[in-house]
Amino acid sequence: MSFGNSSDNGGESFSISEISIPRPVRFWLMLLCDIPSVVCSFFLIIHIIMNRNHRHALHNHTIFLILIFNLPIQLIDISFFLIFFSYGSVQPSQPFVCLLWWFVDNGWYAGGLVLMAWLAIERHIFIFHDRLLLNRRGRFLFHYLPLIIIVTYILLFYLIVVFILPCENDYLYTVPICGGSPCYESYGILGMWEFIVNLSIPILLEGITSIALILRVQIQRRRLRQSNQWRGQRRMINQLLLVSSLNIGINFSGTVLLIAHLYGLPQEYGAEAQLYYFFLDYNGDYIYFYVRTYNLTTNYTDPNWMLLFLNTDANYTTGWLGYDFVINRNVRSSQETSLERNNASDSYIWTKIADISYAMKGKELELMIPRKLLAIPASYVTIDFKWADNIQQDGTWSDFTLNGDSAPPDRFNFRAQLN
Repeated sequence: MSFGNSSDNGGESFSISEISIPRPVRFWLMLLCDIPSVVCSFFLIIHIIMNRNHRHALHNHTIFLILIFNLPIQLIDISFFLIFFSYGSVQPSQPFVCLLWWFVDNGWYAGGLVLMAWLAIERHIFIFHDRLLLNRRGRFLFHYLPLIIIVTYILLFYLIVVFILPCENDYLYTVPICGGSPCYESYGILGMWEFIVNLSIPILLEGITSIALILRVQIQRRRLRQSNQWRGQRRMINQLLLVSSLNIGINFSGTVLLIAHLYGLPQEYGAEAQLYYFFLDYNGDYIYFYVRTYNLTTNYTDPNWMLLFLNTDANYTTGWLGYDFVINRNVRSSQETSLERNNASDSYIWTKIADISYAMKGKELELMIPRKLLAIPASYVTIDFKWADNIQQDGTWSDFTLNGDSAPPDRFNFRAQLN
């Protein structure tokens, strides 16, 4: 099955993105959604600024900042995606463009998540502890100061880790977001800090606090039997629930799964590697396979680590489930692994034919395979391939569905057509 999209780079490359929707379709979907989104954001921002009552209403300030934090994503992040979908590469292909894209895509997105978490907490203060905000000192301590701290922290953190941190970045201009792997993610504890403090805790906190607000309001209404007292707060509650439900729905499940893996959930439950980007590049002598995972890859010494299955003849009556070769079943070192050929059709029996080179850094893995080892002709050829991490290698197709993580899932494959 053809799964993904191709782009030419001087006639010598083929790339596959993480999404199966064709790039022209993604371009128009993103553009048609972004235009009304930008118009709506500017309308709300101008409305809050121009209307004195709305401008001075404390419960609008966090919403205003969330709108401001979303603007760079709508104007810069989405624009870079549209350019990539149009040209098939990052344009202009310069390091500063990648750094700016990472700063906006990671930093302003994380800022929005943290502000959403504070919005949920702040509603408790407005509804149940409004006396804290009656004087100037209280308003500064419990309203303005938290917002100042959040905005300052997010901007300083991402300015430092993206632009100033002394580490070496890899700029991949042929994949979205330049590969989406700034070096700070594998620099000390910064990657884990970002995942836990800037992403996971805000999402979980927002969910828990929003649910607690609903329960708390219902309990207070029944206890006091004064429903009229809560009608004035209904707008703030509905506002929070409307914004939070969409945000939590998109981010909550994946975050919980990743946290569960950190605390010992067996990797066969859910996605261990959560394969993210994949592409293939080739020249006359070598074929290169690249993969980027959502979270840090495990150690190469782990069993069943990052297997790559290849169907090099587009014939599904040969090999195991059509796969003629497998890579990484027996990894020799941090730089060398094995290439094995299937020698019994429909059986999970493999014979090593050569050692090949690979490189791994943080969330990225790239393999270099001599073209002659795969017996691939210089003319037009089709290769179907699948990445699989932490499957149990029991020799059945259901292994891709029941265990570990596979990309694409189940019996699907990515297809590369080489000219």
